[in-house]
Amino acid sequence: MLNTDASLDATRGGLGGLIRDDNGMMIQAFSVNVDKAVIHELEMEAIEMGVRMAHELGIKSLWIETDSSIDVSVIIGKMKPPWRKANQIRETWCILNQFDSWRISNIWREANWAADFLSKRDAPCKQPNIIPFTIPQKFLDILNADREGMIYDRF
Repeated sequence: MLNTDASLDATRGGLGGLIRDDNGMMIQAFSVNVDKAVIHELEMEAIEMGVRMAHELGIKSLWIETDSSIDVSVIIGKMKPPWRKANQIRETWCILNQFDSWRISNIWREANWAADFLSKRDAPCKQPNIIPFTIPQKFLDILNADREGMIYDRF
């Protein structure tokens, strides 16, 4: 499973994502600072980065979860991509077609805590900061809660 997210605040944007195995154990994760942009375009960058990473790791079957319903609709072809991101979307489709199987679904932000945490992490540079980096205890707690099947309430 690949979970991705993007975030914006007053001064920067951030991308984050993590790949987990069937038991919820983290295989790899990333966190990167980026220039501010339209949020759903940043969400798409996070998806593309995660898809590339999964492909490079030799993963054959991938389930992508993101809290961006717009980007889910673009990837499955229900919406046209923004023209500025059309080439990026095509490249993502090319990579996805190299997997034996893949799917993408929308997840509530409240259930995407780990990717949300990574997107808000102040990465040291604008290049992907690939785990293993020093993993904060809060992130480990989020991963453990996910693995144990914690139920997230949506308020």
